[in-house]
Amino acid sequence: MNKYLDLEKTGVFSSIFMDYLSGKYEHPGFFVNQSADDPYILPAMIPFWVDGPNTFGLWKHWFVENRSDFFAKQTPEDSYKVQELGKNIEQFIILECFNEIVSEEDVTDEIEEFLAPLNIDIRFIREIYNQHGDSKDELLNIEYFKDGVPAIYASPYKKGVFSEEDFDLDGIDLYKYSTTEFSSQELDMIRNRSNAPAWFKIEKQKDFFYDALGKKDLQSAWLSLNSNGWSFLDARDAIIKLADQANDKNFSILANAWVNLPLHDYGSY
Repeated sequence: MNKYLDLEKTGVFSSIFMDYLSGKYEHPGFFVNQSADDPYILPAMIPFWVDGPNTFGLWKHWFVENRSDFFAKQTPEDSYKVQELGKNIEQFIILECFNEIVSEEDVTDEIEEFLAPLNIDIRFIREIYNQHGDSKDELLNIEYFKDGVPAIYASPYKKGVFSEEDFDLDGIDLYKYSTTEFSSQELDMIRNRSNAPAWFKIEKQKDFFYDALGKKDLQSAWLSLNSNGWSFLDARDAIIKLADQANDKNFSILANAWVNLPLHDYGSY
């Protein structure tokens, strides 16, 4: 059973979000698994579907003020790095459908049905494909992207959640990010800064996590938990302790969903 469906009880997520999360709308990709039985993810990822080793869904930080949620891909083969795929569900699904159109070289019934719940005219997207092929330049100029283009499309060859244009260490509050949100090159730059948060500088997170928890610093504990330097077994115990300390019923639902994944099979992150 997909325990993430219990997130509906929080009242935080829209009905459209929950419908896509549940797999009510079938993904048109042939190799995509929407069951969320065993995604390879860290706690901040709410899984929509799995394609190969990669999981796609909502990256949501808890206990961190002024951090926006976004839709992302998490890649275990790349140290569980996260890449931003959409700033909202409309961007996320539009771009996923466009990729499927490029793959199929046409708008199939399955693609149209997958997009339909958002009330977006598939004919408009078909026309962009017919005129411009697999180039996303014109697609990224439509109204759904007026507030910003996802980082992975702004800088296609760059890892992490920042585009090349937006990556400015002097302007980023590192105390609101986990290590998995940065490329390896960016992490090297961060670790060389004297003011970098502790969880960026250490190889093992467990001691730091429990020290932060003892200080009731839920933000640092959570960001440490979503940073590299854990065994999944230790992280499982840690999120249970964090949920107990937070005493937040919504977060407890998330924590329960994550610990019910067969994460012990995956070693460490």
